[in-house]
Amino acid sequence: MEQESKPPSQVETREQRKARLSVECEAQIALDTEQINQLEIEHGDSNIAVVRCPFTDGLPVLLAVRTPKQIEIQRHRTMISKGSSGAKIDLLAATKALEELGTLCCVYPDRDTLARVVAARPVALSDLGGAAANLAKTSAEVEGKD
Repeated sequence: MEQESKPPSQVETREQRKARLSVECEAQIALDTEQINQLEIEHGDSNIAVVRCPFTDGLPVLLAVRTPKQIEIQRHRTMISKGSSGAKIDLLAATKALEELGTLCCVYPDRDTLARVVAARPVALSDLGGAAANLAKTSAEVEGKD
């Protein structure tokens, strides 16, 4: 499909485009933050972590995961250990385990929207899984969303 070219007087400059996208991004972040606030109230602030994606029109910028349940962490560890041999960790098994943990623990956006996010940002599930795993830690540095 060919894009229609605008007459030279209507072509958006880079600066104009970036400014417009910044406004659109901030509007999306406001919507995402409203949803995530409700999840923090429901689950507790320290039980929600937020992952930020680059702005893509029609998709959330902020994604959220909850703290994994003990059984979910056990499954995550089992998936990694089954793919590993001795002290060597199978990176593919570890990545798949993170993706599954991210899918299980994702509380925002909904599943259909998350699938569209992953189509645009293929590593999003791994990032979500890592954020969820970090919530399960006991480190004082893990405090969820700022």
